[in-house]
Amino acid sequence: MNLDPLSFALSYISYSVSSLTKKNFKSSVQEISRLVALHGFEAERHLLRCLFSHVDFSGDGKSSGKDFHQTQYLIQEFSSILAKPNFVSSVCFAIENPLHHQKSLRPSPLLLPHISRVLRLNRVQEVVLGTSLLHSSSAELCHCATQFIRLKLPDLLRSYTDSDSSTQEGDLQDCTPEVLHLLLVELLNKNSEHFGVTNELKEAFFENLRKGE
Repeated sequence: MNLDPLSFALSYISYSVSSLTKKNFKSSVQEISRLVALHGFEAERHLLRCLFSHVDFSGDGKSSGKDFHQTQYLIQEFSSILAKPNFVSSVCFAIENPLHHQKSLRPSPLLLPHISRVLRLNRVQEVVLGTSLLHSSSAELCHCATQFIRLKLPDLLRSYTDSDSSTQEGDLQDCTPEVLHLLLVELLNKNSEHFGVTNELKEAFFENLRKGE
């Protein structure tokens, strides 16, 4: 059976992600990157889905070894995709639609904390992950995301209002416009109290942002 170019690319990505080793890691990533550049959004979100499907998120963030290379690739790819306009839909698709063998992405109160530990997310990335999943078609994932944001967003804002700037993790000034829109408009302007942010904390945060301009 002859596959069309996109189907062939998706099949290649699936196989390559599942069979990553130290020896073939560099060449496989290069070829996958070429296919993603060639086929665009469909290939990109399929890659993210495959990577999320081959990483164990059930533990404490310490790799068992068998998913080490997939984990390293996902850390790299997740940071990269946050800089792209379609990152919300890609993240939702990947986590909502894991491959059949993936059992550790089921919605639970520990899912997002486990993802954060495995991917070594900073505070900004944690809040972006949670905010992205507010757009999920899964009510359970949306609930998990809401609880995660309530836990993480106040800490993020306090890290920018604390007089000790060394507590900051990640730099909002380096964020893409899409990320800033999520954080400033969707969370703070619309729903700040819903996510555990007091008016005092919000105003202090905005004041610090204005000082940094």
